[in-house]
Amino acid sequence: MMHKDCPRPSNLSMSGYIGWLEEFDEFSHKWASIPPHLVFGSLVMVISLPLYCLCRWRSGRRSPPPEDTVASPPSLLSLIRGKEDDWLKKNRGRAALSYINFQRMLLFMAMVSLVISTVSLITNITGRQNVPIYFLKTTIANLDADSPMHWFNIIISFLLPWLVVFVVRQFMVDKDKRASPTREESSTLVIEGLDPVTFSDLTIAEYFSNHYPNFQLVKITRAQDTRYLRRQISRLEWNTAIITQLMATGDQQSGIYCCGRDRSLAAIGRRELELKRSIEQEQRRLRSKIDTLRIVFLTFDSTKQAQKVVLMEELDHFSYYSTIKQAPRPEDIAWENMRSPVISLFIRMFSSLFILLVSAIATSPFAFSKTMHGIIVGAVPLLENFPFASSVIPTSMLMLFNNVMPYLVKLSLVRFGPWSKTKLVSNYMVTLFFWLLLTTVIFPTMALSNIFEVIEHILGLPIINIFSDVSSSEEDEIRSQFSCLFVPEYGSFFVNYLVLGAFAKTQSQLHRLGDRMYELWMVFLNQSSKVERKVASIYASEYCKKRNSAGNMSLSEDYVWSIVLLAIQMCFCLISPLVSPMFLLYMIIKHLVDLQNLRVSYSAKVNQPVLVRTAAQLVIFCPLLAQTSTTIIHLKDKDSLLFLVSGSLLILNIFLLMVLQSTGWLFPVSVFGGQTRQSQ
Repeated sequence: MMHKDCPRPSNLSMSGYIGWLEEFDEFSHKWASIPPHLVFGSLVMVISLPLYCLCRWRSGRRSPPPEDTVASPPSLLSLIRGKEDDWLKKNRGRAALSYINFQRMLLFMAMVSLVISTVSLITNITGRQNVPIYFLKTTIANLDADSPMHWFNIIISFLLPWLVVFVVRQFMVDKDKRASPTREESSTLVIEGLDPVTFSDLTIAEYFSNHYPNFQLVKITRAQDTRYLRRQISRLEWNTAIITQLMATGDQQSGIYCCGRDRSLAAIGRRELELKRSIEQEQRRLRSKIDTLRIVFLTFDSTKQAQKVVLMEELDHFSYYSTIKQAPRPEDIAWENMRSPVISLFIRMFSSLFILLVSAIATSPFAFSKTMHGIIVGAVPLLENFPFASSVIPTSMLMLFNNVMPYLVKLSLVRFGPWSKTKLVSNYMVTLFFWLLLTTVIFPTMALSNIFEVIEHILGLPIINIFSDVSSSEEDEIRSQFSCLFVPEYGSFFVNYLVLGAFAKTQSQLHRLGDRMYELWMVFLNQSSKVERKVASIYASEYCKKRNSAGNMSLSEDYVWSIVLLAIQMCFCLISPLVSPMFLLYMIIKHLVDLQNLRVSYSAKVNQPVLVRTAAQLVIFCPLLAQTSTTIIHLKDKDSLLFLVSGSLLILNIFLLMVLQSTGWLFPVSVFGGQTRQSQ
């Protein structure tokens, strides 16, 4: 089953170690560099946990004792056992409890996958392939090409998507019965793209009066661009915070100058008056309704009237109002994204170019990690003699590269995205998931194999003859190269990736290193005076603690990262079973870290059911990766019964899941209970 022509994974341990390291190097090589990652991760955790306890102890000594013992958070053990879910919901928000329940669902999936992978591991070990690397004996590569044990992987990979569908259904129906905010009864509808000159208020009122004589259109409201007003209000709040801090510290000197500006209390007070006047002027301009956007809100007399109008207008494809839909709640509107159509057009063009730039960067993350490894080893030659550095650095650099991706996607889709928060959050999660899937799984897999040679070979063929006149030898060569794409040996790289995720990434989240970096960045941007630095530090700390408020998308990113690592586990759970215990280990540590952070600092009080709903839909997609990898493994022999059955079952599952998605997740299985559709 092992493809001898496939290149060896480049993340395996290197030679040249001296002394006592040679034995460990040999052992590491036989286990595909997993031991160095385990040792490195264990060292990180051994250092991190006592350091965290020390920091918490010092923080507790500096903080005043709580006046009411009831207000103190419950123990971590009680949160783990689920006995304090009510406290979590009340004090940390409904969205926080939904996220914890989602993690519990992934933990259950991880345990089920571990059972399946254990059976697959036992069948793989029974193989008789003579391979020198112990790790390969645990993979499907140890089985003969005609081994009947392959049928277990084919059948399980076919059933796995539906097992996940039923687990998600049980979770969504029994543990998350909340209705989506888009399903809440509302009598307000919204239409976009109407020219205010052609479609005046009188024209709109006459249309609905003529077509729906029994309905009453109560109110017509045109959206306005309030971004400047909101920016001025934010500046006023910032200015007020600085004045409050100055008054609290008693530093009210009149001659403080920094960076060519007067930073005294009197100067800040004058700035406050200027901002108030500017806000009043902008409010008067908006009340005049001279400039409006092409977004119109229509309020009807009842919810039933609004629902019937939406239904009838959607059926009339020739109506100018066929795009009408239910309006989101005011708190579900990203007001900062409401802008004029011309500006929106330029922003969409910019976003498209930006995504192309990200694509160019993201096509070689593994090459980036190897380049960084070469630079680091070149700067410190001594590291070349240690197996930890030679094997851990490339994986660590790839993880560092992937951590930058959310910021790039956020800049393109959140800051310049749609004004509906429901659509904004859903688009961001889906786009971020597929980008992380590409940069974490697909592109590294391509770099580990010689897939680029396949692409170059295909591109070198005449375009007309690609599908008609390809010779038999060329066809066999292409198929052989593609079959190298998911060679089980490459699963060791992703086992190591999960090991670092479990031990290193979770510890950085426990210490909230990302929050500290953002706080330092805000202090750097506001370094003009000591008071401004203090205000910036307080603002950054409060912003990071609220995981899903304002523009903070951290809770969405937590969902997506868990699903991406689930995708890794699903992709290799059958062909490289050791990935499953590492994913379970990651989920256990991640669950504990998130519970602890919610217990002492984080909150998610903005109710956003779209988060868990979108996450559940992405989870349903992940098992297809297991079926795809199993099919590609058998691609080398196109006439084999294993490939034909595996490929046919894959096509069948893709078709059924497409039907499930197109029917609003109602057929052939109702996944989300009575909820039929996620409104955009």
